[in-house]
Amino acid sequence: CGWRRDMADMIAQLDEYVQEGSELWLFNSVPAPKRAELLKDKGNKEELITNNLTICNVVGNPIIRRDLNRMHAVDDSGKPNGREITLDQFDSILILADAVAMENGANMMSCDSRSLSSLLIIQDIQKKLYDKRKSKDPNAPPPCAPISEILDTRTKSLLKVANCHGYIMSNQIISSVMAQVSEDKDINIVLREIL
Repeated sequence: CGWRRDMADMIAQLDEYVQEGSELWLFNSVPAPKRAELLKDKGNKEELITNNLTICNVVGNPIIRRDLNRMHAVDDSGKPNGREITLDQFDSILILADAVAMENGANMMSCDSRSLSSLLIIQDIQKKLYDKRKSKDPNAPPPCAPISEILDTRTKSLLKVANCHGYIMSNQIISSVMAQVSEDKDINIVLREIL
């Protein structure tokens, strides 16, 4: 869920780590025809080519339950291609802070609110799907735990109230890395390998 300017870089990195035949379902409000342009960073990058990943596009609003209940993939022109999936079928779910919303004037707190809303709705849908599946098969594996990107450290207290454990404080990580590198430039080699 969500869209970022560095989405192509993230996908290319992910493509290096996953097995051949893996799928990446991109769910966000960016129209499918516009995604190809955005993945090229408005002409600053070459076309994204993946070796291990197949990308499936889904257009919808990540804070609307109806859009999340059953996701329908679309082709590059935005027409449904017949593929669909439910949230309990994913091995992992990552909710990104929506850079499109920030470009349209949203602040970090409102982006975090959207991410947190998506996280809570996804967890609720997963629980209902799992309970339904478990009633038929007591050995059904539980769904994956979604991870949400959080930008503002002030959101951390809200996460505790909502009992959310799956989050990444991305700005805090970046700040810490920058501080370490500024103190000792040699650490950059180690951090680049880790991150």
